[in-house]
Amino acid sequence: DYAGGYNGMYSNTYQAYPSSYSVNTEPNQQCAAFGQATTADSYVAGVPDYLSFAAPSGVNAQFSVEAWVNSAYGQSSDAGLVALGYGYGGEQFGLDFGGNDSQNPAHTFRFFVRDANGNSYSASSPNVAAGDNLWHHLVGVCDQAHGTVSLYIDGQLNASTSIPANAGLAGLTAPLSIGSRMFNSASSDFDNQFSGLIDDVSLYGY
Repeated sequence: DYAGGYNGMYSNTYQAYPSSYSVNTEPNQQCAAFGQATTADSYVAGVPDYLSFAAPSGVNAQFSVEAWVNSAYGQSSDAGLVALGYGYGGEQFGLDFGGNDSQNPAHTFRFFVRDANGNSYSASSPNVAAGDNLWHHLVGVCDQAHGTVSLYIDGQLNASTSIPANAGLAGLTAPLSIGSRMFNSASSDFDNQFSGLIDDVSLYGY
C-alpha cells in the first residue's frame, strides 16, 4: 500500500525479480509471484472492506484500476488479477483473464464492472492472451459519465463497451483480492488462481 491505509496480506506468494522473466525491466525492482507452488490461495487479501467504489443507481461510477502483469503460462480459468467480489455475479469489478468466448477460447485479458442493478459490462481483449512471458501494463477504466468501460493494454485502447450513465455500481460482496479470486459464492478458497507475476497494482477513484 502506498497511500490510503488499504493494507493487504500476502498468502502463498514470494518475491521475484522481473528481469529474471523478461528483458528491459528494472533489474532491482521486486514483484510478487503468484500460483507458483499451489493451484489456489496464492493471493493478496485482507484489504479493508471500505475499499469499494459502490454507488447507487442514479449516480455515475468513476474509477480506474491498473497493474503490470507477466505470465509464462496459459491460464486454465478466468484467473483473477485484481478483483472485488467473487465470480458468477458477486463482483463489483474484475481485472482478469475472463475474456474468452466461442470465437476466442484463449482466456484473454478482461475488465468488467457490475452496475447497481447487477448488470455486467465487459471490455475483453480480442488478441492479448496469457502465456507470452512478456510484461503488460493493464488499465481498466469505468467512466459512466461518458458511457464507457475500457481496457487499455500497453498504453493503447484495446477493448471497450458502452455502459449507461448514472448506472451506479454494485455494493460490496467480498473484499478486494490480488492474484486470485473466489470462483463463486460457495467457494471457501481463492480458486480462480493466476500463475505469474504482478507488480504495481493501483486503484483510483476517478
